[in-house]
Amino acid sequence: MTKIRGQIFLIGLILLVTFSITKVSWAQGDSAATVINTINQLRSQRGLAPLKSHPALMQIAKQHSQYQASIGTWTHYSADGSRPKDRAYAAGFGNGATIFISENVAYGTNASIMEIINGPWNDPDHHHTMYNPQAKYIGAGVAYSGDLVFYTVDTGHYVGDPAPTPEFPAVSSTPSSSVFPTPVPVVVSTPNSDGSVIHIVGAGQSLWTIAAVYEISLELLNEINQFEGNAVLLPGDQIIIQPSYTPTRTPIGEPSATLPPRFSHTPSLTPDGTPIHFNPTTPIPTEDTPMEPRFQSSAKNPTVIILAVVISGGTMIAALVFSLRKKE
Repeated sequence: MTKIRGQIFLIGLILLVTFSITKVSWAQGDSAATVINTINQLRSQRGLAPLKSHPALMQIAKQHSQYQASIGTWTHYSADGSRPKDRAYAAGFGNGATIFISENVAYGTNASIMEIINGPWNDPDHHHTMYNPQAKYIGAGVAYSGDLVFYTVDTGHYVGDPAPTPEFPAVSSTPSSSVFPTPVPVVVSTPNSDGSVIHIVGAGQSLWTIAAVYEISLELLNEINQFEGNAVLLPGDQIIIQPSYTPTRTPIGEPSATLPPRFSHTPSLTPDGTPIHFNPTTPIPTEDTPMEPRFQSSAKNPTVIILAVVISGGTMIAALVFSLRKKE
């Protein structure tokens, strides 16, 4: 019997060690404070006054992020069907005065707020929420579901409250058209003589949309340009799409052996000889076409792994005890 107890103790010790070395991964995202600071930094670049956090907006943004995390997707409606303006009124924003509210929502796998701003929020409608010169207050909420991070931003103002005063008078006279630029479609650049491909950033373009049009991964684009993953692009910036290469002599009419096919001057052909042209107008995900595929995760759920270990360990113990009793 003592031998049986010793063996059971040994198996239990093995299970304990297994639990201790099991890596449990938690979702990585930015805090609500980081979200507000980031948006205010971007506002300052446009000559706009920073937004002040408001308790009522902070409350509804936090609760709405938690609700989205509970249902696993983004929405502007609450469980009771209320909209952002309804939620702001209910939370006491404006103290009964007429209010104006605009809301941004999005989620992604371990997504930072800059990835969200440069991705699904990079269009005039979402820019209005963040860069509206009439807005004075902001609320931000962050919630998690597995490795998904859910962001909510609510901005607004109300009648009777003093209008915000720009803190950057040197650039406050910038025309409003520069605050809400018309997005310029990303057009593939022609390779240079040394094989390099350089893209000049246009208004409304983000690193994510540029990567999609050039059919290059965001990770590789960050690596080539030595970005940290939260780069803010401004019109006129130069992005390296393809580094230069050492040219080799290539017969006329044949694709270069050192230049990727997608940048070759020789068009690809279909089986019947028809040239294949790249379409630079590939649609970019918006709120109407959520970006779940981009944030699809293949990570194993640590809870499932732990349960599997516990079940297998219990089976081993039961089998061992049965075997030893049978021998007795």
